[in-house]
Amino acid sequence: MDKPVIFFSHSSRDKKYLISLKNKILNLTSNTIEIFQSSDGESIPFGNNWIHKIEYNLNAAKLMFVFVSPNSLKSNWLYFESGYSYSKGIKVIPIGINGIDIGKLAAPINLLQGFNITSFEGLNNLITVINREFSSTFAENFDNEDYEEILSNSDTHQVSELTFKHVDYFKTGFHNLINSNRLKESAFQDIINFLKSEKIKYSLGGKRRVYVHGMVITQKVNEIEFMLDSLKLQENMGIILNLAEIVYTKKLEKFWIFIHFFENVELLTTDFKLSSRLSNLGIDMSTNTPLYEYKNLLFTLEDINKNYKHLRVVYQIENFNLNDIIELVDLLFYHNLIWLKNFDE
Repeated sequence: MDKPVIFFSHSSRDKKYLISLKNKILNLTSNTIEIFQSSDGESIPFGNNWIHKIEYNLNAAKLMFVFVSPNSLKSNWLYFESGYSYSKGIKVIPIGINGIDIGKLAAPINLLQGFNITSFEGLNNLITVINREFSSTFAENFDNEDYEEILSNSDTHQVSELTFKHVDYFKTGFHNLINSNRLKESAFQDIINFLKSEKIKYSLGGKRRVYVHGMVITQKVNEIEFMLDSLKLQENMGIILNLAEIVYTKKLEKFWIFIHFFENVELLTTDFKLSSRLSNLGIDMSTNTPLYEYKNLLFTLEDINKNYKHLRVVYQIENFNLNDIIELVDLLFYHNLIWLKNFDE
């Protein structure tokens, strides 16, 4: 007896994510179903006609999962495969992954009933659909560990390109007093001297302001403020970390950065709601509430008077890793703890 066939329609850029998911599903269903995934290196053996093999499996499939990601939105193949299958009477289920919300997409995809995978419950929806369509009784045994493992295979760089478009600017600063650690009286001049010694191009905006490509440094009454653009973030954070070593009387262990978003971005800032959703992701509160722990970072979301919206991140200077901050922003967008007010695309 032939196994029922499920067709995975997706972007090749999401290959690793879908291979991981495919293997998990096959394990939960004891290999009693067949999943066709054109980019997995197995569904189409080397030397076979690629188009013919896809067409054959489109006709053989009883169920199609269409995985919609920032990558696949740009793929004409996804619309061809889903449209072809729908016209043949095959059950087509759109599934939002990597931050895509199916409910906010344009027609024709949003006309089909689907769901988003933002937790292990979303993964179990796949088993629910399989049971319904194939009259099977497989256990819905995906858990958070499975979800995190699959998510680790996401192309987070692609998500970052989207989420960082919604960041207005980054802000940090050297305050005059941090845990009894004072700024040197010469701190601002020390910054200028450092830029000169490192041959970093800059210009002066009077006695209290310095401009560097992608960054402005301003001396204020009790602090030196840095405002940064995302395009030069890696480079300029390197400068700031070096400056932190020379402007304080004692060495700093921890430092912080604020990530400010545009007006069309909403943040979940209600503490008990935020802590609940983060807990479901395995992210705990630190002893200094309401800060939360992610890798070597402490963070929280703040929205002061509905005008001052930012993600506050505290990091260890010795272990600073910009990728961890990028991953955190992606994660918060992905799980709708940060989201857009309007999404008409």
